[in-house]
Amino acid sequence: MIPLVILIAWNRLVPEVKWVLLIPLFFELFIFAFGVSVILATLFVRFRDVGQVWELTTQLLFYASPIIIPVGFLPPWSQPIAFLNPFVQIMQDMRAVLIPDQVVITAPDVLVGGRLLPIGIAFAMLLVGLYLFKRESPWFAERV
Repeated sequence: MIPLVILIAWNRLVPEVKWVLLIPLFFELFIFAFGVSVILATLFVRFRDVGQVWELTTQLLFYASPIIIPVGFLPPWSQPIAFLNPFVQIMQDMRAVLIPDQVVITAPDVLVGGRLLPIGIAFAMLLVGLYLFKRESPWFAERV
């Protein structure tokens, strides 16, 4: 949030009412990141090489997610695939809220389920993470 506030102050943007829509987007990002982190924490206790594999995976996901460029620059056949990553949907919705007068492709423009599919994937990651953690937690002390 601090870099976002700095950029808003630097560009002298006046806060708008629609910026309230960022709160559920940050909540969705938290749910997705927490689910992924619980899954990785559980797997790291069981398999020690998860750290090295995750480093490579994060680099691949960084270049696979349109963070710097919008999804509109991707070929039309790859846009629905990109929106299966909940982070892409969050980034595009944040662009639509924060950048006025710009046409931004969002999940409802590309996916049949609209925003529900990426949100469902984020919550599924959380549920899988909590299930794995609950199942494996009795043996954490023995494996560490």
